Amino acid sequence: MTNVDQLPQAMERYAAVLAPDGHGVLEGARAIHRRRRRRASIAATTAVAVLVAGVPVLISRTTGTSHGAPAASKAPTPAYRQPLELTVDLLPGQSAAKMVYGVYGHVQFITARPAGTVTSFGDVLVYDPGTLDTKPFLAGDKVQVRGHVAYHTTTFPVGPPGYGRLPTSPPPTGPVTDEAVGWPDASGAWVVVTGALNLNGLLALAENVRLGVSSRVVAPFHLSYLPPGAQVNSAWIRNGDPTLTESVLAIGGEPPATWMESQTACCRAPLNIRAVNLTDIVESYQKDTPSTLKIAGHDSWWYTDRKPGPLMIRPNGASLFVNAGNCQLQISVGDVRQYTFDELKRIVEGATFKDCTKGSTWVPPLG
Repeated sequence: MTNVDQLPQAMERYAAVLAPDGHGVLEGARAIHRRRRRRASIAATTAVAVLVAGVPVLISRTTGTSHGAPAASKAPTPAYRQPLELTVDLLPGQSAAKMVYGVYGHVQFITARPAGTVTSFGDVLVYDPGTLDTKPFLAGDKVQVRGHVAYHTTTFPVGPPGYGRLPTSPPPTGPVTDEAVGWPDASGAWVVVTGALNLNGLLALAENVRLGVSSRVVAPFHLSYLPPGAQVNSAWIRNGDPTLTESVLAIGGEPPATWMESQTACCRAPLNIRAVNLTDIVESYQKDTPSTLKIAGHDSWWYTDRKPGPLMIRPNGASLFVNAGNCQLQISVGDVRQYTFDELKRIVEGATFKDCTKGSTWVPPLG
């Protein structure tokens, strides 16, 4: 493999079981590959993305080093939305481009990619009122988005200093930044569009954003039990392509502070609950490696650092995989002493499942 465009062939065997970032390694690597031509800091992250794409394993990790949240002009407004509530979407007719969407901390997001007649791509981020440091935007140039004033900046912080830095790179001098367009909504929320090739690309995607819709994070499962004190800090949904669906809940720990960190939050949270459609490739990894268990009537497999099977498990980490209908539920923990097998088994016993290949059947995973 000599460039990112060869990733489909390299990842065909693993496409359904990887994507630990909730956005798909392939799409993430391609997006970063495009942007690295403009910014050296993005080039370093590209190398990390391609490296992850080439490793066919699932890694359970404990919470990594936390980074402080961006400075805010005022305290967050919890009443703006509930933690798993969504208020952003693309305009009607543009839904084919909505590849992945969800929430992390006080941010909602949509990752858009070209599809059909839609040519726009990039990332839409919506910050709850008072949670975004707007200084980079207000110091930028004024532009127009759907008839209202917006701001263009080339210094939008997307990652902490040194994030994705290669060992041979110069020491970081500040946050990883990218080009972005942002504007305030009447609600006090801020909309940010980033990840396109240039200003024209940012503005094209910005024209398709609508705010004020009301929906919820959905999943092909509903959970009636979570361990005491467990709180969801991030969630991702991929349900537009029935051949590769995904729903992820990252539970516990601190929510990601930046956009790049949100891409790997599912690997850093203490407890992660992920569902993918049960393809032949996915199923082939689980048969009797280790021995099959039965939980609530479902074939299940318990992986630990002592019995990892086809996975790479960190010390004290563990994963419970469960085949339910046409879904595979993958529950991973960074420390089995915090979340025991019995606790994960209880999560499965209280779960109900929908059709993993039909996003129209998905429901709120909690509540």
